[in-house]
Amino acid sequence: MIKVLHRYVLRELLKTFVLTATGLTLMFAMGGGLQALIRADQVSATDVARLFWWFIPLVASFMLPIAALLSCALVYGRLAADNELDACKASGVNILRLLASAVGLALTVGLVSGYLSNFTVPHLFRQIQQLIGGDIPSLVVAQLKDQGHCTLPGERNMHIYADDARPLTEEAAARVLGEHDPQKDVVLIEGAVFVEFRGEDPMLTGTAEKIVLVFDKSRDPMAISARMIEARVFDHQRLQFMAMPNPRMDVAELPDLANLRRFGRMQVKFLDLAELYQYYGDPVSSPQMQDGLRRFREGLAGLALAREVRDSLRDDSVAVLTDESGQKYRMRASQIRLVDVGRQAQVEMRRPVLEQIREDGSRIYKADEGSITFQTGAESVTAAFSLSGNVTLQDSSEMDRLVQQSSPWSPPSIAVPLDRIDRTRLAVYSDSEILDLSNPLPLPEVLQKMRGQLAGGMSDMRRKITATLHSRITMSVSTMVLVVLAAALGIVIRGGHALTAFGVAFIPTIIVVLVITTGRQLAEHPGMTGTGIAVMWGVLGIMAVVDAVIVFGGIRR
Repeated sequence: MIKVLHRYVLRELLKTFVLTATGLTLMFAMGGGLQALIRADQVSATDVARLFWWFIPLVASFMLPIAALLSCALVYGRLAADNELDACKASGVNILRLLASAVGLALTVGLVSGYLSNFTVPHLFRQIQQLIGGDIPSLVVAQLKDQGHCTLPGERNMHIYADDARPLTEEAAARVLGEHDPQKDVVLIEGAVFVEFRGEDPMLTGTAEKIVLVFDKSRDPMAISARMIEARVFDHQRLQFMAMPNPRMDVAELPDLANLRRFGRMQVKFLDLAELYQYYGDPVSSPQMQDGLRRFREGLAGLALAREVRDSLRDDSVAVLTDESGQKYRMRASQIRLVDVGRQAQVEMRRPVLEQIREDGSRIYKADEGSITFQTGAESVTAAFSLSGNVTLQDSSEMDRLVQQSSPWSPPSIAVPLDRIDRTRLAVYSDSEILDLSNPLPLPEVLQKMRGQLAGGMSDMRRKITATLHSRITMSVSTMVLVVLAAALGIVIRGGHALTAFGVAFIPTIIVVLVITTGRQLAEHPGMTGTGIAVMWGVLGIMAVVDAVIVFGGIRR
């Protein structure tokens, strides 16, 4: 007889569970994030079908526990409301044994949702990101054409407003790049106005006749660089205008640009279980740490070039800078001083003489004061000049006519490739040496600060991974506890109606989810990891006690 009852209860549970899970999954898949993606990005019909297929298991990871809660509360509540449980009790059947179906469903759903959240969901987020973010050049062009502007977020957030934008064909891109590279897509922006931010503070505001955006797909992650033609820039830090005929700027990498797609840079909560354990044991291998170390070494390269220029001016009285095209600057100065400006290094000069050597002649700039600011990038270090005081220009192409210039005056900048920088002037440090703050390194204050941020970021990542692991485990275990609790409450309250079942299932669920979320956030803060973990597991312990009281006390009565 008990087997017949188990089959009957299990059949009702599965029927209600399947219908509820299917309805909730389809409703939230179509009415939630997928609809927003379709509206925002105008993806093709094929991509919509693929996205919908991927969204089903993603949404199911959240809907399966809810469906199990509702089905248990509804089925067991109806059994109690129809006095079927009273009939079983009168026949000598132990009612607690009828909860075996609810326990089996709870274990199954808990394991399935745990697997989905630890493996399937992170994988699906990557596939969605690749599909949605795979054609970033077309996205940039579409935003510039439709909205008139786009944002390239990164360490330096760049906002671009343009009259027109278009992707270049392979032949046109090859002419711009000087080589045929199928791994690089090129977008040409015309009539551009751009504002560059660092955080919330504007750094540069300027105009450019054209901006060439190069999307390098050969790099992992994909990188974007901007080459501006005939740019005029106002520097908010130095409060001066600069003429920059052809500056090159490294803008961002794909994890930063992914904010355009609402999928941010590598987030711990979207890592699968294997990656969580990998990055916990070796946080240096994570994309965030690698990106931070790369930027730190860029700072080292800029400092190396600044020291090279300073030493050449001091020892040889002449320093020479050469860019990748062969353009040269020959410099002299009476006094030299190396200073730090943010992440940049700066050489200040007294009575500088700058000779710009070109194919059609040379230009000689003289001034009372001057400085060279070295701005580092992924492939080069840009040297930006600033002259003040009595600024004069002598141009050999104009019969060496001496022209008085306004003060301050900014000659064209020059981009020095990294492979032309003498890095032997600065020691090369390993990752472990950079991240070990107990080992002092002879670095300027700005790079020391970056070291501290990198080391702190590594600790933050470990705390976030610990908090994420415990939150995922407690969420899966909570499904098992809450499903049994919903069935028990359905019996005690006799909630045979859908609205009653909804309240019975959701009130304890909301409490548990809020407490686990709070515990995870606490565990991510320094010094609060143990407290956060105790909060997450403590609420499960309380719910387990409530389960025992209701099951062994309320149901029997």
